Amino acid sequence: MADGAALANIDPDRMEKHPGARLVRITEEFYEGALDVARKNFMLEEPVNKAVGMQWTDELRELWLSSLRLHLSIAAVTEVDGDIMAFRTTRITKKTDFVDPETFQNQGLKRLFLIFNHCDQKADFFNRFGVTEAFHFYGLGCADKYQQQGLASKLFKAAIDMVRYLDIPD
Repeated sequence: MADGAALANIDPDRMEKHPGARLVRITEEFYEGALDVARKNFMLEEPVNKAVGMQWTDELRELWLSSLRLHLSIAAVTEVDGDIMAFRTTRITKKTDFVDPETFQNQGLKRLFLIFNHCDQKADFFNRFGVTEAFHFYGLGCADKYQQQGLASKLFKAAIDMVRYLDIPD
């Protein structure tokens, strides 16, 4: 059901209610499918994206690709043709990371990162938990015909399983 050592410890029952689905790490062969689902279903439907007037641009596409290239993201794909049913992106965020909203041309991205930076400052996550790095679940999208079937919840739990069992030194 899952590929690679990073997925070896994911509960195999995560996809049991979805016959014909398999769990994969998102690698190059799945980038375009994941980006398509992100563009059509996450970026246009997510309330905060609507609120900031997010538009799909090359700049936004590259931001998504930067997460996918880490190969920490997972997807449920159809066994028949490998189409992306749903995906969950994961990044590693460091305490020293700061994204200056003014570096973006996309006005929606500028507004979104102003909100993110404000929330990060208020939460003070890294100091609160005494860590310098953390996994960040960045985006979650589900293709129209697979919505309302619990895939997003299963992928969220599978992503937690995956990062929990990664061999990361203290």
